[in-house]
Amino acid sequence: MTQKKYERKAVVKILEDRCKGCWYCVNYCPTKVLVISDKMNAKGYHPPEFREDKEHVCIACHLCELYCPDFAIFVEELK
Repeated sequence: MTQKKYERKAVVKILEDRCKGCWYCVNYCPTKVLVISDKMNAKGYHPPEFREDKEHVCIACHLCELYCPDFAIFVEELK
């Protein structure tokens, strides 16, 4: 099966200290640009980390923003 190629449309900004580790953003990201970080925030949770490569790019769907109960994620669209 061939992987779809997407064009990068945005960057995800994460406010790590607001995160409580629910990982809805990681689970619902359709292109899998969010992963669980190895580091811990001040609350003791592992926040998500924005990571892109050739096969995984942010398409600005804003699902991470919509699902985050703590308003810890913002999508900054590229012009």
